[in-house]
Amino acid sequence: MSPLKRLRKRASADAPVGTPHADPAPTPPPPPARVEDVEKHPFRLGETLPVLLLKAAHPKQAVLTAAGLAIAAGIAGRPLREIGPVFVTVLAGQTMLGWDND
Repeated sequence: MSPLKRLRKRASADAPVGTPHADPAPTPPPPPARVEDVEKHPFRLGETLPVLLLKAAHPKQAVLTAAGLAIAAGIAGRPLREIGPVFVTVLAGQTMLGWDND
């Protein structure tokens, strides 16, 4: 007999008789929302998805980083038609990094 089979046999012999092999009882569902709870929490614009996405993007840091790199591109002698795409690209990248971090 292989060692693995011996361990399984020994483990099943050591288990107390009548031990259920099913998962533990499922947790009960949450109680339904009450009208009083809805009235206590009115609509808040700051908790809507677009506003939360904007906050998660860290807009101040994203704009400052994009502006800094656009200025660096201008100092490096890039024409104005290339500075704009640098700004937009860095702004988009910083926004996605902010979303990923949060």
